[in-house]
Amino acid sequence: MPSYPLTMLYDGDCALCSREVVLLKSRAKPERLRFQDIRAADFDRTGVGVSQQELLAALHVMSADGALLRGPEAMRAVYTAVGWDCLVRLSRLPLLSQLFDGGYWAFARWRPASRRCDSGSCSSG
Repeated sequence: MPSYPLTMLYDGDCALCSREVVLLKSRAKPERLRFQDIRAADFDRTGVGVSQQELLAALHVMSADGALLRGPEAMRAVYTAVGWDCLVRLSRLPLLSQLFDGGYWAFARWRPASRRCDSGSCSSG
Protein backbone atom coordinates (compact mmCIF):
# COMPACT_ATOMS: atom_id res chain seq x y z
CA MET A 1 0.00 0.00 0.00
CA PRO A 2 1.36 3.45 -0.86
CA SER A 3 2.14 5.94 1.89
CA TYR A 4 -0.28 8.77 2.67
CA PRO A 5 -1.09 11.38 1.69
CA LEU A 6 -1.75 10.39 -1.89
CA THR A 7 -1.87 13.05 -4.57
CA MET A 8 -4.33 12.39 -7.35
CA LEU A 9 -3.05 13.91 -10.60
CA TYR A 10 -6.13 14.68 -12.66
CA ASP A 11 -7.04 16.51 -15.87
CA GLY A 12 -9.06 19.57 -14.87
CA ASP A 13 -10.18 19.99 -18.49
CA CYS A 14 -12.02 16.67 -18.36
CA ALA A 15 -15.61 17.34 -17.28
CA LEU A 16 -16.19 13.81 -15.99
CA CYS A 17 -12.89 13.77 -14.14
CA SER A 18 -13.67 17.13 -12.54
CA ARG A 19 -17.08 15.87 -11.38
CA GLU A 20 -15.47 12.86 -9.76
CA VAL A 21 -12.87 15.09 -8.08
CA VAL A 22 -15.69 17.19 -6.56
CA LEU A 23 -17.25 13.99 -5.17
CA LEU A 24 -13.92 12.68 -3.89
CA LYS A 25 -13.03 16.01 -2.27
CA SER A 26 -16.28 15.91 -0.34
CA ARG A 27 -15.23 12.56 1.17
CA ALA A 28 -11.44 12.83 1.35
CA LYS A 29 -9.41 13.82 4.37
CA PRO A 30 -6.42 16.01 3.40
CA GLU A 31 -4.06 13.77 5.35
CA ARG A 32 -5.05 10.87 3.08
CA LEU A 33 -5.82 12.39 -0.33
CA ARG A 34 -4.82 15.58 -2.12
CA PHE A 35 -5.60 16.74 -5.62
CA GLN A 36 -3.49 18.32 -8.35
CA ASP A 37 -4.85 19.50 -11.69
CA ILE A 38 -2.16 18.60 -14.22
CA ARG A 39 -3.40 21.37 -16.52
CA ALA A 40 -3.05 24.09 -13.87
CA ALA A 41 -0.48 26.79 -14.59
CA ASP A 42 1.33 26.08 -11.31
CA PHE A 43 1.67 22.33 -11.91
CA ASP A 44 5.30 21.22 -12.01
CA ARG A 45 5.66 17.66 -13.30
CA THR A 46 9.45 17.50 -12.85
CA GLY A 47 9.08 15.50 -9.62
CA VAL A 48 6.55 13.14 -11.20
CA GLY A 49 8.90 11.57 -13.72
CA VAL A 50 6.47 11.06 -16.61
CA SER A 51 5.55 13.21 -19.58
CA GLN A 52 2.42 15.36 -19.81
CA GLN A 53 1.17 13.02 -22.54
CA GLU A 54 1.53 10.01 -20.20
CA LEU A 55 -0.28 11.90 -17.43
CA LEU A 56 -3.14 12.65 -19.81
CA ALA A 57 -3.37 9.04 -21.00
CA ALA A 58 -4.24 7.59 -17.57
CA LEU A 59 -4.91 8.58 -13.99
CA HIS A 60 -1.78 8.79 -11.89
CA VAL A 61 -1.50 8.89 -8.12
CA MET A 62 1.68 9.78 -6.27
CA SER A 63 2.22 8.59 -2.72
CA ALA A 64 4.08 10.51 -0.02
CA ASP A 65 7.16 8.35 -0.61
CA GLY A 66 7.18 9.21 -4.34
CA ALA A 67 5.75 5.93 -5.63
CA LEU A 68 3.58 6.40 -8.70
CA LEU A 69 0.51 4.31 -9.46
CA ARG A 70 -1.20 4.38 -12.86
CA GLY A 71 -4.57 3.41 -14.27
CA PRO A 72 -6.87 1.02 -12.39
CA GLU A 73 -4.43 0.59 -9.49
CA ALA A 74 -4.32 4.38 -9.07
CA MET A 75 -8.13 4.42 -9.00
CA ARG A 76 -8.17 1.65 -6.39
CA ALA A 77 -5.69 3.59 -4.23
CA VAL A 78 -7.89 6.70 -4.45
CA TYR A 79 -11.01 4.73 -3.54
CA THR A 80 -9.17 3.15 -0.60
CA ALA A 81 -8.06 6.60 0.57
CA VAL A 82 -11.67 7.82 0.72
CA GLY A 83 -12.86 4.68 2.50
CA TRP A 84 -14.52 2.82 -0.36
CA ASP A 85 -12.76 -0.42 0.59
CA CYS A 86 -15.78 -2.55 -0.31
CA LEU A 87 -15.70 -1.25 -3.89
CA VAL A 88 -11.96 -1.91 -4.06
CA ARG A 89 -12.39 -5.47 -2.79
CA LEU A 90 -15.13 -6.09 -5.36
CA SER A 91 -12.91 -4.69 -8.13
CA ARG A 92 -10.27 -7.29 -7.26
CA LEU A 93 -12.52 -10.34 -7.62
CA PRO A 94 -11.50 -12.52 -10.59
CA LEU A 95 -14.18 -11.67 -13.15
CA LEU A 96 -14.95 -8.22 -11.77
CA SER A 97 -11.28 -7.20 -11.88
CA GLN A 98 -11.22 -7.83 -15.62
CA LEU A 99 -14.41 -5.79 -16.07
CA PHE A 100 -13.15 -2.97 -13.84
CA ASP A 101 -9.73 -2.81 -15.49
CA GLY A 102 -11.15 -3.13 -19.02
CA GLY A 103 -13.79 -0.50 -18.28
CA TYR A 104 -11.14 1.83 -16.91
CA TRP A 105 -8.96 1.54 -20.03
CA ALA A 106 -11.99 1.95 -22.33
CA PHE A 107 -12.86 5.15 -20.46
CA ALA A 108 -9.23 6.34 -20.66
CA ARG A 109 -9.29 5.95 -24.45
CA TRP A 110 -12.67 7.71 -24.72
CA ARG A 111 -11.96 10.45 -22.16
CA PRO A 112 -10.34 13.02 -24.47
CA ALA A 113 -13.62 13.27 -26.38
CA SER A 114 -15.38 14.23 -23.12
CA ARG A 115 -13.34 17.41 -22.66
CA ARG A 116 -15.06 20.73 -22.10
CA CYS A 117 -15.10 23.28 -24.89
CA ASP A 118 -14.57 26.39 -22.78
CA SER A 119 -12.90 28.34 -25.56
CA GLY A 120 -15.35 27.27 -28.26
CA SER A 121 -13.07 24.65 -29.75
CA CYS A 122 -12.14 21.24 -28.43
CA SER A 123 -8.69 19.83 -28.78
CA SER A 124 -7.08 16.95 -26.99
CA GLY A 125 -3.63 17.79 -25.92
